[in-house]
Formats: sequence, C-alpha cells, structure tokens
Amino acid sequence: MGGLPQQISISEPSDEHVNARYNVYCAIFREKVLGKNEIQVKLMTHLFAWCEWSWRVVGISEAALRHIKNRDYSSESKKGLIRHHFIQERTTTYRSMFRTTSRKKPMGKNEWWKTFWENDATVIVTKEEHDESKGEKSYYLPLNWRCGHFAGNSLIGFKMRKTVEGKVLKRQIEEDRILENRKNFKTLDELKNSSATA
Repeated sequence: MGGLPQQISISEPSDEHVNARYNVYCAIFREKVLGKNEIQVKLMTHLFAWCEWSWRVVGISEAALRHIKNRDYSSESKKGLIRHHFIQERTTTYRSMFRTTSRKKPMGKNEWWKTFWENDATVIVTKEEHDESKGEKSYYLPLNWRCGHFAGNSLIGFKMRKTVEGKVLKRQIEEDRILENRKNFKTLDELKNSSATA
C-alpha cells in the first residue's frame, strides 16, 4: 500500500479523542459570536493541529523526491515542500461543517468525522508544483501514512528527519532506483481512488 517501509506506527485517533473534538466542534457551531466562517476555519485548524494522524501523507511527488535528493536527504530539504490536501481544500472541508442555508444544527458525530477523515489526506509537493497546478499534473509515490513518514509536527508543519525519511528515501532512490520506473507512481486521481487514503 505504500512506497516506504514502516518506521513507526501511527493509527487513527481513539474514540475518546474523536468524541472530545466533536464536542468542541458542536460548541463552536452553537456559539453565535463565533459564527464568522473564517473564525470557524481557524478554530478547526487548531483543533486538528499537532496530531501525527492529522494531514496524513499518502503520497509524495516525483518532484518532491528529487528536491529531497538534491539536498542530500537532510531535514533542511523540507524547506520548499508542503503538504497539500488534494481531495478538497482543508478550508472547504471545515466550512462544510458549519451553518449554511440548509444546515441549522451540527452534523452528527459519524457524518462529521467521515467528512473530516475522508478529506484530510495530503500529498507532499514542491511549492512550485502547488502554485502552478495544485499538483494536478504530477506523479506520486504512494505512501502508507500509518508508517509515520512526514507525520504532523506542528500547526501545519511535518517531520522530515535525515535519519528516518531521509535514510529510507536515499535507499529507495539510490539503491532501488524508484525514480527510474514510472510504474512506481500514480496520478492524483489514482491516489484518490486507492485504499491509500483510508
């Protein structure tokens, strides 16, 4: 299911964590003073920040792999890379959870979590790819997010460690020569339709 072998293990949050976040979402929904959409989006961003499972990475672009290789697989190579929500923009997902002309009360917990989880998958792309086409024209090495590579590290940051992601990528690029075979890669549409995002 993924291009990189397992290093650490990450799983979906426990029911306790989901319930706690759902309760906060409901409180935000009900507070009229927080009714402005931009405030709600910022609060939801913080609600899901600093979690290894949030913004889970399910693929990395060919250009991002070359970017990392050209910087000797160092932790500094994450400069110039971003995690991109490719199923739909994060702000679109969060806005859909709040008041609309048809939504007068909070989503049920299952619908709310499904809306978040199904749209929270990301891919690593270069800033240039993101700015030019949102990565739509790129090819991606699928990753198993449960292996913990490029996991969440801060509000919107992610981990890129020379001794973890760098070491594994160096072996796969220089020994396994993954960049030389397009069969190792998928389009964004192929990633969307694969089990990698689950």
